[in-house]
Amino acid sequence: MMNFAIAVGVLLFAAAGYLAYRNSRLISMQQESGQKYALPAWYTVCMGSELPEAEEDAIPLWAMEYETADGVYKAGLCRVPGDTAGDLKLEQAEQMLSAHVKTARTGGTYISHRTFEDRLQDEQERNMAKRLSQAAARV
Repeated sequence: MMNFAIAVGVLLFAAAGYLAYRNSRLISMQQESGQKYALPAWYTVCMGSELPEAEEDAIPLWAMEYETADGVYKAGLCRVPGDTAGDLKLEQAEQMLSAHVKTARTGGTYISHRTFEDRLQDEQERNMAKRLSQAAARV
């Protein structure tokens, strides 16, 4: 019985070592290729009369303007820079803004939208901006 326990322990340590090796290889391959990957929750939806600038707490990637009784407001999907974690994943932020676009479109308060192409980092962000622009362009 003791030999069986030792064999299982050695097998578990070997498997853990192999997984750690594969993980380090994946990380080094990503660094060599220069790919940038966002943290799982690195986004937020910003709303107000003005969106933050690129140097501030949140970097707008896609924004829309809409009208309320109080005036013109902006809503934007923003990336949270640095080591600060945002409150939403990219898909969640896109869904929230998509619902806001739909509400503004059906309510007749939609004015315009804008994509900040120079701030998009990867294909996921480009696809998100494309989908939001298509949703905003629908009548």
